[in-house]
Amino acid sequence: MAQQSSLSVFIAELRRRRVFRVAAVYGGVAFVLFQIIDSIFEPLHIPEWIGSLIIILLLVGFPVAMTLAWIFDITPEGIVRTQGRSTGKPGTSNRALIAVTIAAVAFGIWGWMRDGGSIVGEIRSIAVLPLENLMNDPNQDYFVSGMHEALTTELSKISALRVIGRTSTMSYKANPKPISEIAAELNVDAVIEGSVLRDGDKVRITVQLVATRPERHLWTDSYDRDLRDILSLHSDVARAIAQAIKVAVTSDEETRLAESKQVSPEAYTAYLQGQQFVWKLFAPDVWRGIGQFEKAILIDSTYAEAYVGLANGYYSLAWSNQYPSALAWPKIIAAGERALELDDNLAGAHEIQAFIKEEYDWDWPGAEKEFLRTIELNPASARSHWHQAHLHLRNGRLATALEHIGQAIDLDPFFPLYYADKADLFALQGNYAEALRLYEYMLSTFPSWPYTHWLMAHLYARQGRYTDAISEVEKTMAILGDDIGDEIPFLGYLYAKLGRMEEARRQLERLDAFELAGGYASPFTRSLVHIGLGEIDSAIALIEVAMEERSMWLRGLNPSLPRSYLFSPMHNHPRFQAILQTLGFSP
Repeated sequence: MAQQSSLSVFIAELRRRRVFRVAAVYGGVAFVLFQIIDSIFEPLHIPEWIGSLIIILLLVGFPVAMTLAWIFDITPEGIVRTQGRSTGKPGTSNRALIAVTIAAVAFGIWGWMRDGGSIVGEIRSIAVLPLENLMNDPNQDYFVSGMHEALTTELSKISALRVIGRTSTMSYKANPKPISEIAAELNVDAVIEGSVLRDGDKVRITVQLVATRPERHLWTDSYDRDLRDILSLHSDVARAIAQAIKVAVTSDEETRLAESKQVSPEAYTAYLQGQQFVWKLFAPDVWRGIGQFEKAILIDSTYAEAYVGLANGYYSLAWSNQYPSALAWPKIIAAGERALELDDNLAGAHEIQAFIKEEYDWDWPGAEKEFLRTIELNPASARSHWHQAHLHLRNGRLATALEHIGQAIDLDPFFPLYYADKADLFALQGNYAEALRLYEYMLSTFPSWPYTHWLMAHLYARQGRYTDAISEVEKTMAILGDDIGDEIPFLGYLYAKLGRMEEARRQLERLDAFELAGGYASPFTRSLVHIGLGEIDSAIALIEVAMEERSMWLRGLNPSLPRSYLFSPMHNHPRFQAILQTLGFSP
């Protein structure tokens, strides 16, 4: 009872000294100021630090106001010191009240700072989460995914903005998580959420920008377009987001974002369907994708992106040894040149030109020029850093290449290929333990990616651990089946290195049978079996055939690249040195 009586006396004293009234007035004024900061600072382009400073001053000023209300009173005679209340009992000391008030507000400020503050800081990193399909039709998922990829690509044109790659953000479609958890995993300042509604040739996309530190809704808008104007829609949304977060956009970037083209709705639909198939990488799907790109071109022969898609489809088939390079290159070159002719500012068109310069013309300076142009047009993308890594790797600058691969991973942390390249770089440096650690991480993080065991096989082969390498190749084949393009020849190489020559030659027989049945076995990868068997002249002859075909795997002969260890037995052979010179590599 004594404690309750003391509390009642204290509360009564607060009322008498008008502390509650001052607190209410102070709170009301602070609330109005908060609303002003929230509503007019952004439109008037007032710097965010001014709003943050005002809020901090209001928080710090609260204990000062409460202390002054306790000590002083406003009377007709002016401001006077409040007289203590005579109760016959010990009063509450001014010092105690001040200490308690300051402690309480300090605790509040600490909580505010711990949570990142109520004012959102600079937004320099962003993730576009998978867009919601409002059509309630799974057959339209390809369309929504295409919109998601296009928005991510447009934002990646802004060099001052770190944009998470689509591979990583799409992982949240099947595994949605709270925004706070996504922000922590991707290390971003904000996320874009949205939805897509298509009705015939009409499209509505609704997007909202949500800050993550602290979590707070910042901006939302809806855009309605005719499907013919869909390309301008992507740019409009990207520019609106850039404006909302006040990120610096260069004049060149602004010009590229403002470029507006029209496309036939039917051609655009076919193009998006083609993209969905080609992303799957397996030959039957890639061929279906190529068919969709050809359909798009038939409908709209001026649609540059469709030509890029067509070139990429054939490149994918030849690169994976599922189609002869000699047949693929004319189609790649024709489609790539047409894409560049239609749109010189299309990053994908310059990327295709870089591949042609590098792997068909063997023009390394020309390839580097095209890759740099690709990077210039799409500076904030993970793929751009991946290209830079390979440019440095080709020139033997491993440390710089490793830095760019690290940045690619930072931009697209759920894309296994970048981790694979990072492990390759560690292996080139002789750091096998770190390379193996990365492969083990990939097995646990990307269990459905089929190539980790194949990469581990190469790591073991570099170390002379051929039995372990065979085990990893067999695991790869269990996932993919008998991949004539790569696994079978490599298996023959490993058997030969172990002295199991009959088993090695059996792999050559399997390749022969496959070709007799109408399949394609690359002469470049076939040479691996002969290298293992010590048949160097036969291996070199196959590589010379691969040169005539302009095999995309010839770059593997570059001593600076990860698979060059396979060809070390030929390095002193005059014919092989001539091959290296022709390709532009130092013998």
